[in-house]
Amino acid sequence: MINATGKFTRARKMKNDWIKIKNYYIHHSISLEDLAKKYKVSVSSVNKHCRLEKWVELKEAKSQEIDKKVAEKIEKSEVDRKAKTNELHNELYNKGLEVANMLLDEYIKDLKEGKKKTKANAYNLDFIMKAIANAQKGQRLSLNIDKEEQTE
Repeated sequence: MINATGKFTRARKMKNDWIKIKNYYIHHSISLEDLAKKYKVSVSSVNKHCRLEKWVELKEAKSQEIDKKVAEKIEKSEVDRKAKTNELHNELYNKGLEVANMLLDEYIKDLKEGKKKTKANAYNLDFIMKAIANAQKGQRLSLNIDKEEQTE
């Protein structure tokens, strides 16, 4: 509403003020009484607008929307962390296989050369693979990637 001089009327200004007041209420933790004090309007006016425009429902919907976004970010973060852990476990497993192949090759070479005592033996291989498996099991359990009964 513009008057003859081209300026907004008081009604238009008050409508914009109520939009600001409503938005402040929806996005902040504040009582209706404190809101009335902050914007220097009567508590009864704030209560009236709140009731007619369903501010409480709007605030609750906004809160639920925020909670949903937070939950989604947490879930994505957890999925990313588990994926990185799986990648690490695959790398460790592959390194363990490389070491196992190296030990096996050395063991076979020593046997072919007729050595009775070899540097590489089944104990070394078993020790390395058990250490890797235990580390993986602990990480997977702590991240809840595997349920405890599956890993036992």
